[in-house]
Amino acid sequence: MSHLTLVSTTVKSFSILKKSLENLGLKWALPDSAKKYRLGDRNYLNGSDLSLIVVDNSKNFLFGFQLNNNQYDLVADLDFWTLHYSSDQLIRRVNQEYANNVIAYEALKQGFKVISHQSVSTGNTEIVCENWEV
Repeated sequence: MSHLTLVSTTVKSFSILKKSLENLGLKWALPDSAKKYRLGDRNYLNGSDLSLIVVDNSKNFLFGFQLNNNQYDLVADLDFWTLHYSSDQLIRRVNQEYANNVIAYEALKQGFKVISHQSVSTGNTEIVCENWEV
């Protein structure tokens, strides 16, 4: 029997979450509050319970995010996980991309310009910013 899993994240900004998913090549959509979304073979979630859904190329529901205590948590049926990487890898990738986007956003707010944004051989990300005050 399958069951739903709720995985906590550190994601707090809805707009940066959407950008992060796009950067990872994942298609997201806003759920229809009147619709039920099937997760696995027996679980259904009301669209009103979800803040955002992630779909595959065939528009099949893969997983969602639910606002919970000011953070967006991942909701999925791990028994029917269809991505080519694990849910743990997904959370690490989303959290890393989210952190990169938060840094870039905060740098821009403070007047910096992001010059480069690249992964380095250690698996870390290097973000170079500049600010030329005249």
